[in-house]
Amino acid sequence: MILSNANEKINRYNQLCVHYNLVADGVYKARSSRNDLFSIDYFPYIVVALISFDLGRMVGEGRKTKYDINKRGFAWKLYNKLQCIKPSIIHLTKIMLCDINFF
Repeated sequence: MILSNANEKINRYNQLCVHYNLVADGVYKARSSRNDLFSIDYFPYIVVALISFDLGRMVGEGRKTKYDINKRGFAWKLYNKLQCIKPSIIHLTKIMLCDINFF
């Protein structure tokens, strides 16, 4: 069962995956100082988080296409898609995950 030995599993994860926590802390810190999570100045944090959380293989080759929205690669596609869906999901940026009732 996924919840059995939860404390042990969390401690092990924190030992082996410290890089995820470091990236997440940076993203959370950047998020707390920005009002618009769809802005161009927050966007690099989204890209770095996706790549750091092992989605790098999905975003294509080359540093410039991954990070630079002017190179018409992954970053450009993602930024444009976020701008398109912003009106539909902006309300979600005001909700805390811990406040959602999933049942």
